[in-house]
Amino acid sequence: MIGDYERTEYRMDNSIFYSWPDEYANACVVFIHGLAGHPEKTWKNLPTFLMGSAFARNKDIVSYSYKTSILSARGANTEACIDNFVTFAETFLSRYERVYFITHSLGSVITIGSIPILAQRDSIWSRKIRGIILLAPALWGSNWADWATLIKLPLFLPHGVIDFLPLSKLIYELRPSSTKLKSIRETWSSFNSTAQINSAFIHGTRDTVVAPNRSELQIMGVQPLSAETNHTKISKVATLSDSLYVMILNTLYSFDGGNYRDRRQYILQTVYDSKKEDWEYDDELAEFVYLPDFDIRINKIADDTFFEKWLTIFPAHSHASIPNPAKLEDFNITYKRLRIHTFSMIAVDGHRYLFPMPKGPNDLRITRRQYCVAKIMESRGMYRNLDQGLEIAGFTIDDSLEEGAGGF
Repeated sequence: MIGDYERTEYRMDNSIFYSWPDEYANACVVFIHGLAGHPEKTWKNLPTFLMGSAFARNKDIVSYSYKTSILSARGANTEACIDNFVTFAETFLSRYERVYFITHSLGSVITIGSIPILAQRDSIWSRKIRGIILLAPALWGSNWADWATLIKLPLFLPHGVIDFLPLSKLIYELRPSSTKLKSIRETWSSFNSTAQINSAFIHGTRDTVVAPNRSELQIMGVQPLSAETNHTKISKVATLSDSLYVMILNTLYSFDGGNYRDRRQYILQTVYDSKKEDWEYDDELAEFVYLPDFDIRINKIADDTFFEKWLTIFPAHSHASIPNPAKLEDFNITYKRLRIHTFSMIAVDGHRYLFPMPKGPNDLRITRRQYCVAKIMESRGMYRNLDQGLEIAGFTIDDSLEEGAGGF
């Protein structure tokens, strides 16, 4: 629950959800395993380690699972796997503001094949998906699938009749010569030339199952990385200091423009991802305290008078002959009392609202980060109904607005 900062585990059609209450999580990390994989065994400690990281604060963890058949001619093919995941994403992932993928082998094919379809149905997916980590992806086929199609496994039928075990269509579509895989790669390259979704390819140097076509990586917009491991172990980590885990975590941070080694970015991202329920206002010290880590705080450092024409829509500032100014308040985000970041807010209508600083006097747009921090500060007793106040003033949140406004 929220007070204990714990997620609730539940299962749906073999997939596993590690979820905060709906109002608490605004992002999620989705794991997608490979052929004949498992929502837990494929990943070993990786989801658990990630749940304990600062990156995953306020993020749900989803381990998606699907059934595949190797020896049944009637088993699901690649297209069916993609269609099933598209349905899953539209049903269970649409509510999140940000989605991150960690995929393995066939799971990478399913993800790369699904995203253009999701974006075609609703363009918000292009902005919602922040990044994809492709662990040993089978995008260029699998040597194992090639070998499997050459080996005939006998099937002994009644009356001495001998037949051969049929392979599923999926195995044939995972061969290196697969036209289906080529089509998926080409569709992704065309789509991502505009969407520009971040993706990183981590290849095991001892992997004999799949291999990257490095000439295509740049065309596909994929960042190439490598780890000293094989095809199976690349989806598993043993310890928090495991170099593979460090690489995965650092890549996730890079999708948000940060780096886990950069303590300043780590702290700021923690603040931006938090909810007002995470904070408590200390009236005596006049500061906001982050409950999961008391060393992170927001405190006011100065204030001054402030007036712009848009303020006159509020009763306290509506006297045209004698402008009644608002208060411009400066705040610091601190860690262990060291200043990490400074930003400005506007106390409006007799301190009824605390607004972010808009882009300009006649341009009342604010960034998503400004809005997130302003929502945190609703936890202070006198500042309430931020959304109502922004609507009255005519403020809008613009996700395309360059960072920098109001100190963000």
